[in-house]
Amino acid sequence: MKISSNRVLNACITVVALLLMAGCEEEALTDLRPPRSVLTVETVSPAKAFWPQTLKANGEINAWQKASISSEIANLKLLEILADVGDKVEKGQVLARFDTASVKLDVEQAKASLLEAEANLLYAQKQAERNIKLNQKGTVSDDALLQSEVNAKSAKAKLISAQANLDYQQFRLERAIVTAPDDGVISARNAQIGSVYTPGTELFELIRQNRYEWLAELSETQFKRVEVGQNVTLILDSGHQIKGTVNRKAPLVDKSTLTATVYVTLPQDPNILGGNFASGNIELPPKEVTYLPESSIVYRDGYTFVMAVVENAIQPIRVVTGQRHSKFVEIFTTLNSTTMFVKSGGAFLVNGDKVEVSSQPNTSTQGE
Repeated sequence: MKISSNRVLNACITVVALLLMAGCEEEALTDLRPPRSVLTVETVSPAKAFWPQTLKANGEINAWQKASISSEIANLKLLEILADVGDKVEKGQVLARFDTASVKLDVEQAKASLLEAEANLLYAQKQAERNIKLNQKGTVSDDALLQSEVNAKSAKAKLISAQANLDYQQFRLERAIVTAPDDGVISARNAQIGSVYTPGTELFELIRQNRYEWLAELSETQFKRVEVGQNVTLILDSGHQIKGTVNRKAPLVDKSTLTATVYVTLPQDPNILGGNFASGNIELPPKEVTYLPESSIVYRDGYTFVMAVVENAIQPIRVVTGQRHSKFVEIFTTLNSTTMFVKSGGAFLVNGDKVEVSSQPNTSTQGE
């Protein structure tokens, strides 16, 4: 029994000795491992500059002004149509003609009535002049003189009426030819050959001067930042860009959308198609911003960071960014102007990593 106890004791001593030897060997191996390498980084500091500001908006493209071309005469049949939707027309160009046969007869009849009225007036005036002389001699009574004067005034009134009737018939003859009131493009046609229209019935619709405007819909906060005369860049679905100018601002807010409208005048451009929706950028006065190179921004876990270098160690700082300008990005978060930040490669660094700062010159101030 004593011999067995000695054997157990010897075995335990052997195991302990082996464990001590293994620990020493592991410690020796650990001492031989190379330390983690120190990365060399280029740093930049926050800079300030005045950047141009833009306001993004969406809206519909509408005609600048539309002209309704209507019938001005009644009881005439439309005889000819000379323009259709999409046609470019010039001011005074004939668009349609009514049948003028009956109007021409009315004009001739009005001319005859005018001649008759002129003759009657001449006779009545002569008769009145004669009666004045005879009344002075006592051969014509005062009542006869008065009657002759009344007849002369009545004849003059009939002459004026006959002249007005002739003018009206000539007006009807002129308006039987429908012309364009301005240069532009026909956007709608309701005229039909053979139809008889009442005055005021629209025959054509014209986009004046083929000009359009963009109706930018803005929130109340955005609306207050916009002023008449500011430049606008409109971006069409095709990618084509058109320059415009803020022309006027709506006085009321749309109750259904809670937005206000800014009207932007656009130049003539064949790429513009009325009725389309488009996005655009309204140029606002420049504003002083703090910025860093976009390469210094690190996106991690849904947040935005910049990597500060504090005593050669990395310290991530969460920031809120704004607009982009060239290769730089606006930083809304307040940063110490003397703090240096990793210019690029920050995505490979974590909190506490040791770095060595490159001696290259700071290039963060090139975003003006």
